[in-house]
Amino acid sequence: RVLVQGNHHQHWIDGHPTADLLDFDEKGRTLDGVLAVQVHVGPEMKIQYKDFKIKHLPDDFPLEQPEDHPIPKGSLVVKPQGRLPADWKPPVYGGS
Repeated sequence: RVLVQGNHHQHWIDGHPTADLLDFDEKGRTLDGVLAVQVHVGPEMKIQYKDFKIKHLPDDFPLEQPEDHPIPKGSLVVKPQGRLPADWKPPVYGGS
């Protein structure tokens, strides 16, 4: 399931939430476009899609604003999973 309301994107797989994104990039985003599915490169596989349903939602959803979603202080210590390059530094959000 994919739900996009304005600049808020939410994704589920088999009923489990897998992504929740707020797109604050006003210059780099578009609020309309193509819906696509992606298959990653790998060994031969069989991909099946079933029951695609598209419902057009109203175009006047209010856009989420960064000031309504402050980044928690603890998020400064979040690191990506897996092996990190020796020179990796966590991104700094907000002020100094």
